[in-house]
Amino acid sequence: MILKNHLIISKRIISTKILKIGGILALVILLVVSFFSILNKFSNTGHTISDSNFTLLGDAEVIEDGKFLYDDKIINGAKQQSRDFAFSGKHSIKLNAPNNIYGFSSIVKNVLPGDQIIARVWTYSPNELLGCIVINSLDNNKQIYEQSTNFISEKNGWKLLQTIVKITSPIQDSSLKIYCYNNNKEPIYFDDIAFYKTNKPLSTWEPEKIRIFIKEGEFAKLKNKRNEALKKGILMTTDDSWAKAAIYPEKEGDDKIKISLRLKGDWLDHLRGDKWSFRVKTETNKAWKRLKTFSLQDPLTRSYLKEWLLHKFFKKEDILTTRYDFITMSLNNKTLGLYVYEEHFLKQIPEFNKKREGPIIKFTENGLWEARLQAHKLGLSMHHGDNNANPDIRPFSERKTLNDANLSKQFKIAQKLLYQYQFGLKKPKEIFNLDLLAKYYAIMDVTGAHHGVIWHNQRFYYNPVIGKLEPIGFDGYDEYGNTWVKHPFIGYNASIEKKEGKIWHEKLFMDHDFLRKYMFYLNKFSNKKYISNFINSYQKQTFDRLFYIQSINPSYNFSSDYLVNRSLKIQEAIQPNSSSIHSRTVKPGVVAVYNKHTIPVEIIGTSNSNNGIVTKLDTPTLIFTTANYQLPNYKNQIAIPESAKFLVYSVPGLTKQYYAPINPWPVPNAYTPMQELKGNLVEGHSAYYYNQKQKKIIFKDSAFITKPIIIPNDHDVLIEGGTYMDITKKAFIISYSSVHFMGLEDEPILVTSSDSSANGITVLQCSKKSMINFTTFANMNTLAYKGWNLTGAVTFYESDVEIHRSAFTMNHCEDALNIIRSDFLVENSTVSHTYGDGFDADFCTGKVVGSNFYNTGNDGIDFSTSAISIINTEIRQAGDKGISIGEEGRSVIINTLIDGAVIGIASKDFSVVTVKSTNLKNCINGFSAYQKKPEYGGGRIIVEKYNAENLNVLYKIFPGSTLKLIEKEITGS
Repeated sequence: MILKNHLIISKRIISTKILKIGGILALVILLVVSFFSILNKFSNTGHTISDSNFTLLGDAEVIEDGKFLYDDKIINGAKQQSRDFAFSGKHSIKLNAPNNIYGFSSIVKNVLPGDQIIARVWTYSPNELLGCIVINSLDNNKQIYEQSTNFISEKNGWKLLQTIVKITSPIQDSSLKIYCYNNNKEPIYFDDIAFYKTNKPLSTWEPEKIRIFIKEGEFAKLKNKRNEALKKGILMTTDDSWAKAAIYPEKEGDDKIKISLRLKGDWLDHLRGDKWSFRVKTETNKAWKRLKTFSLQDPLTRSYLKEWLLHKFFKKEDILTTRYDFITMSLNNKTLGLYVYEEHFLKQIPEFNKKREGPIIKFTENGLWEARLQAHKLGLSMHHGDNNANPDIRPFSERKTLNDANLSKQFKIAQKLLYQYQFGLKKPKEIFNLDLLAKYYAIMDVTGAHHGVIWHNQRFYYNPVIGKLEPIGFDGYDEYGNTWVKHPFIGYNASIEKKEGKIWHEKLFMDHDFLRKYMFYLNKFSNKKYISNFINSYQKQTFDRLFYIQSINPSYNFSSDYLVNRSLKIQEAIQPNSSSIHSRTVKPGVVAVYNKHTIPVEIIGTSNSNNGIVTKLDTPTLIFTTANYQLPNYKNQIAIPESAKFLVYSVPGLTKQYYAPINPWPVPNAYTPMQELKGNLVEGHSAYYYNQKQKKIIFKDSAFITKPIIIPNDHDVLIEGGTYMDITKKAFIISYSSVHFMGLEDEPILVTSSDSSANGITVLQCSKKSMINFTTFANMNTLAYKGWNLTGAVTFYESDVEIHRSAFTMNHCEDALNIIRSDFLVENSTVSHTYGDGFDADFCTGKVVGSNFYNTGNDGIDFSTSAISIINTEIRQAGDKGISIGEEGRSVIINTLIDGAVIGIASKDFSVVTVKSTNLKNCINGFSAYQKKPEYGGGRIIVEKYNAENLNVLYKIFPGSTLKLIEKEITGS
């Protein structure tokens, strides 16, 4: 408005040539306007000085002799020119590790002490990374080096990076180098690099001043208290810690303000050097900056600008917070430099935030600091006694509260509320203004100000209108400005059920109502647009204070990068991934759900396809995280439509929906059948004698077995001649030791099942050979126990065995005898009247000698991937093949009769059968070679001698297979 009026007046002066006095007046106005115009460039815009003040060094467009050319300026890095993205024109430069880390390098000359250099560049990253802009001196020791990823504005996805240096002494060649830098493997693009040089102040802001005077005797009190704290390692304050002093005015004629003050702060960082921290109280009818009680302390104790910006965040989101800003302080005419003042917890906090007076309460710290002091004396960690503190609940301004009937009643209500929070007696929504509490925690997460959420740092205001507590935000940082929270945000992995030792605030994350609001605000505040707007809205004020701090402490640097980086991590951590939700089908229409995400999720519905139409559940189901549990927790069961293929869920408080496929399989049990069936031998069993010391078991002459018997390894197992063993009620025998069925010709052994339910005899992984003599196994089934299913009535696995003059008959399973991965001998034995195969051997070596196989429902002998000799053996009435050799098997057949089969001898899938001599009768097909499985090829049969009677065809040889019949070679067709 001033500029506009000036222009109008100037035009009138020129056009009408008014009096000299008018010209002088106009000149004065012109100078004033010019001054404010210049000041506006430096002060009002702060970091965002007008673009017209900057000199463009390069725009990545024109290349000449391997370098960028802009006007008369030359800049290095032309080899990194890229057309992928551009802020202006058609080109930018592309930097990424390991070979293109630096770019846009140029030299700024004639840089003198007192100058300030601002460098800026536009940057873009498809992966939301931030590159750096660097200013450094030319000397090897880098007298000056400033690097920044701080962006000051954003446009079309591009961010404007900026860094500033102040030259305080001569530098080499009076020159600085400006360049861009990216050490990430992912590319970052840079465009339009520029600089601005000035020897005028970039900011005219200065903090207010406070002058305090204290008499020598009163000052001695403070010194003594400080010395006491230095000895103890902790400051412990009492009622006699106060000293009398006064604040003297800056303006003549103003009255001094009488005060009382004491040292404040718990740790010794508040007492270093001459910069002690103070708590100040003004006399009854006086206030300083409208404050009655406040603190003064070194800004380093709260990490300088981090705490100041945190207060702005609270203020922006209507969270009660203390007034907090920088000042300069002197004590007894000694300048102590930069301090911060902070409002104390009195009625002015709610009143200045347009809320009614109400008690402000806290957990007392007395027990805490006593415990820490004791730990210090014992040489333990200073935090050793934290959990032993037993905090009480007290109001600030306790005397006033007790003496005011209304405030006293309000405090009693407030105390009840905080007590309920402390011990989890009521839901958070009944205790707090839940919206403000959720905002408070979300702000602490985005800013990393978790020092403030430690229980003894928390403060609460009782709102007498709504009858609930509200958080007061303050004290977010220690001097280092780091967070103690190891995760991206405090609610990460906090919502874990039955977690022992929960601190108070962690109980909040088990509450659905709080969680929904908290996640909503955490997502909102960490959104890149929101955080960018927040940074920009306080940019000038931040810069003013930063510039002043750097004028007295050049080594201090500050960037809002921490907000951007924390926000990016929070956004990434909030989003579930494809394995966050696991489900198991309990039964049709019911699934059990397990949450591996780091925060709770809400199952809101189902769908028949990924990203398909959602069928809403009547009531959404909240699934707390069990990500840290070693064993998945599938206790949450949800009724769903039987046709559903996907669960649809969301993060509480967020609108985005996610789809997780429904697992059709049940929850795995804790134990497998094999793990359940451990050795169970006992002395005094009705079916056997057991000597535990000698590890011997002998079955009785009459052994009636109605429950499973599990024999561990390294035992001697004996079944003597004449034994009658009856296995009923689906019982079975599993032995990890070799077994010895020692029947005799006149005292054979019979193993049977009078109710036809026996689940067989299984021998597993024995190092010693088993023996079976003169034993009959009859009327049994195979092992079938909770999904552990075998195929043989008698099974040997990785257990060598010899079988002599024994029989396997009338068994009701796939294989009467099944031997796997073992060496065997079956001699003079019989397999008959069985449901499936008579004898099935897989991955074995062995011999079948002088044995008989008849009336088998399927193959008489079925061998796969085995090397077997079959000698002097008869096979009659086989339901399918007499002898079947498959899957790269090798077999020699000598003097064998096959009478009655669909196929007499079959070779398949790369198997080779050599028939020395055989007699084939009453078969549909005598010899057959073929491929059955696609991963193999055909089979081969070599017949040296045979006799054939009553066959439909002598042979069928299929493509890829061969038969050598005596001297005739036959190829399959």
